[in-house]
Amino acid sequence: DPQVVGPGSTAVYTLTVTNLSSLAESFGLDVEVPAGWTAVLQQNGAIVDSVDLAPDIFNSAQVRLLVSPPVGTAVGSYDVTVTATAQSVGAAAGSATAVAQVDTRGVQVEIISGPATLDPRDTAVWNVRITNTGSGQSTYDLQAAGVLSLAGSLSTNAVTLSPGAAQTVQFTADGLDSLRPQSYPVNVTAVLRADARIRADDTATVVISGYEGVTVQWEPATQTLTDTLTAQFTLLITNTGNVSTWFDVATAVPNAATLMPAQQIVLPPGSAARVPVTVQATGPGTYTLTGTAVSQSSAAADSAQATLVVA
Repeated sequence: DPQVVGPGSTAVYTLTVTNLSSLAESFGLDVEVPAGWTAVLQQNGAIVDSVDLAPDIFNSAQVRLLVSPPVGTAVGSYDVTVTATAQSVGAAAGSATAVAQVDTRGVQVEIISGPATLDPRDTAVWNVRITNTGSGQSTYDLQAAGVLSLAGSLSTNAVTLSPGAAQTVQFTADGLDSLRPQSYPVNVTAVLRADARIRADDTATVVISGYEGVTVQWEPATQTLTDTLTAQFTLLITNTGNVSTWFDVATAVPNAATLMPAQQIVLPPGSAARVPVTVQATGPGTYTLTGTAVSQSSAAADSAQATLVVA
């Protein structure tokens, strides 16, 4: 069936490539669309121009094909053809043709500004322009996708636009502290409410930076001894950053001795460790325990105190 698409909008096809030979093969994929159109092949969210396929089992792969006619494209049906070339011999191995039916209604989405890199402890805002590229007034429903959408929101969920009109909305994301340092897509889609086949989207990429952090806590915070001079405490160390970090751990008690099994510890992001600490008091009195954890590679550090009372 033809895929209905508006001028400036995006038609999404699912392309299935199957290796029918008895040998593993890499197939280059070439897309033929009308002049001025754009076409992008995606697999697992990444742009691709080839697929590697084994013979027999696991010999098939699905690729998304995104096709966009430019604003001003005349109403009509247009062919979209993909040819797979076996790269080992440099010869065409197969092709498939679909139909894109350009409608009078259309929409265009463009992320016009936003951070390229982001400290996940900060709030980020992207400005997204929605344009009615069709010939009549239309209402478009908006939706954000991707990991950042779980911690973000759009300033509005729908816009109504006259032909040729545009409106800029904001996508705001915060509370991203737990994200690991890597690249993440920011995607916003507009869908014509009257016909979900008319849609468009745009994707930006943001790089989440790494940071180190730590908190320290004693368990228990206070303890009283009545018939011994030896007490057992636990020093709880939590990595509050988003990267694995080596920490130097130290304890101190004036007029007493401490013993713990480790003075260095590595913690994955978001994890914690409980370090047992033995305190040997010298006699009755009140003792103040101090525990610290200091990153070996940054200024991240924290300390906490506990109280030991020997009756």
